[in-house]
Amino acid sequence: MSKRKVRYNWLDDAATREHWLIERDMIGFEIKERRLEAGADLIWIYLEELSKWKAEGWDIEGFRSDSPSFFVTKDGERRHICIAPAQPGTGSNS
Repeated sequence: MSKRKVRYNWLDDAATREHWLIERDMIGFEIKERRLEAGADLIWIYLEELSKWKAEGWDIEGFRSDSPSFFVTKDGERRHICIAPAQPGTGSNS
């Protein structure tokens, strides 16, 4: 009998650690970051971001419910929006 692969759940540690909302261009240059306190409602923040970008006329791509990131495009520009458990630039997930 084979073991079932356990998927990482990006919401598991939301209550106990801070996260970061990050906007990057397509070469990985960080445009904006926002610190999210431990205990923040990450699903609500994620949905608010999706709505905000859509309302501003950006097309949403790569949206998945099991990943805290998506891409947006508008007028030849493409951005990557994600929620990460580590401060940008630290290279650490702890």
